[in-house]
Amino acid sequence: MTDKMDTADILFRYLREMIYNPETASLELEQLPEEFRQLGQGLQQLDIWMKEMRRLSLTMARGDLSCLSHDKENVLAAPLKELQGTLRHLTWQTQQVAKGDYGQTVDFMGDFSEAFNEMTRQLKERRDALIEEKRHVEEKNAELEQTFELAMAFANNNDHMIFIHSLDGQGELFQNRSAREFVRKHPESAQLIQEHLAIWDRQEIRKTMTWEFSFNMGKEDGECIYFSVESYPIVWRHQRAIVHIAGNDTERRKREHHMYRLAYADPLTGLYNQRYAMEQMRALMEQHKPFTLSFIDVDYLKYCNDTLGHKAGDLYLLDMAQSLGTLGGVLCRTGGDEFMIIQMERTAEQQDEELEHVRSLVQIRGEKMASPRSFSYATCEIPANPKKTLEEYILIVDSRMYQYKVKNKKPLADMVYRDDRKLD
Repeated sequence: MTDKMDTADILFRYLREMIYNPETASLELEQLPEEFRQLGQGLQQLDIWMKEMRRLSLTMARGDLSCLSHDKENVLAAPLKELQGTLRHLTWQTQQVAKGDYGQTVDFMGDFSEAFNEMTRQLKERRDALIEEKRHVEEKNAELEQTFELAMAFANNNDHMIFIHSLDGQGELFQNRSAREFVRKHPESAQLIQEHLAIWDRQEIRKTMTWEFSFNMGKEDGECIYFSVESYPIVWRHQRAIVHIAGNDTERRKREHHMYRLAYADPLTGLYNQRYAMEQMRALMEQHKPFTLSFIDVDYLKYCNDTLGHKAGDLYLLDMAQSLGTLGGVLCRTGGDEFMIIQMERTAEQQDEELEHVRSLVQIRGEKMASPRSFSYATCEIPANPKKTLEEYILIVDSRMYQYKVKNKKPLADMVYRDDRKLD
C-alpha cells in the first residue's frame, strides 16, 4: 500500500510540475513499479505535447507565425496549428490588400470578419473613387494646360503690359510681348515701372487691387505718362506670385480732362463754370458746411466791346479773372460778365473788404489805361443748416444786387451791395 501511495505521489508531483514548472518537470520511469511505467510513459508524452503547445502559444502570442510543430500526432496542439494556419492565411490576405487586392474576404471570428470585409469594401470604393478622381484631374489638367496656352496667347497679343513677379524670392517669372517690347525700347522708364510694381509686391495683397501711377518719360515738354494697373495674387507654376496688368492710361486721361474742361470749365478764362459752382455748393450744403457766396458783375464790358472791340473785351474779362483769383476760394465764371466766388471760413464782412480792395486796384488800373474798369458785387453767408434752398439764395442775392443798381441809378462802377447779406 505504501508503494502505491509513493507512486501516486510521484506521478502527481510530475503532473503538477508539467503544468506549473514545465521547464524543470521530469520523471524517472525506473522509480515506478512495473505496472505504472506505461502510465509514466503516457505522462511523458503528454509533457512533450504540452511543451510543444506552450511553445506554439507563446510564439504566436508574440506575433510569430513561423513556428512549426514537429509532431503531427500532437492532438493538443492541433487547434493551435489550425489557428496558426488561419492566421498565416489572414496575414497573406492582408498583404494582398496592402498591394491593392481589395477582393479578399474572410469568414473568421465573426465580428472580425465583418470588420475586415467592411474595411476591404470601403478601401475598394475609395480606390475606385480615387481612380475616377485621378482620371477627372488628368482631364482637367489637360484642359487647364490648353487654357494656359490660350491665356499665354492672349497675354502675348494684349496691348497691356503683363508682369508676373514671384512672392517667394524667385524674381520676375513672366513678361508678355508688350512688356518685353516696352522694356527694350524704354529701359529707364521700365525700371521706374518695376519700382512702382515692387511696392505692391511687398504688400502681399490678398485680392484684386486697382491702382494708378505716373511719371515723366523724359520728354522735353514734361508731359506726364499715366498707367493704370490691376494687381492680383495667383499661384504660378506651384509658387506664390502676383500679376500686374499695366495699361498706358495717358490718352484716356487726356480725353477725360478734355471732357472735364468741356463740362466744368469756362473756355475763355479757364475758370470753373456755373455747373461746377452749383455742384460744389450743393455738396457743401449736403455736408452741412457753411460758406460765403459772392456774386460779381463786371462793369463797362459792353462799353469796352462796343468801343474797343470784342478782343479787348475778352482781355478785360481775363484781367478781371486774374484779379478776382487773388482772393482765393473757388472762382467761377457763370455768365458773360458774371463771376461767382465760393469761400470757406470767411465772413461776409471779410469777403467784402477783400472785394473792395480788389475793385479799387481794378479801377486804378483802368484809369491808367484810359479805359473804365470796375465791378459790382453782393455777398451772403450760407449757414451749416440753411433754411432756404440753394436756388432761393442765388435768386435773392442776384435780384437784390440788381435792384440796388436800379434804385440808386449810379454809375455801375460805384455800385456795391453791402446790406442784408445774411439772408436767414
